[in-house]
Amino acid sequence: MGGGHVLLLTRDIFKAISVAKENGYGCLPVVIAEPWTGDLDALSSEHYIWIQANPNEATRIEPELADKLAALVSIFRRIA
Repeated sequence: MGGGHVLLLTRDIFKAISVAKENGYGCLPVVIAEPWTGDLDALSSEHYIWIQANPNEATRIEPELADKLAALVSIFRRIA
């Protein structure tokens, strides 16, 4: 992805989080991208997952995503 794509994707993530919050929902952004330069720490979301990989590498991504989601299970349990 070129720099322009990253800016658009970052804008879309920010928008998705704000729409979710406006409607009383939380949001867990998951970004799978190799050359990511967006500022995920600036998101208004307490948690996010970033996997630095080509999204087409499903066999490499799946175990890492499973591990990262498992680490957040306690957060999901608190959702009422």
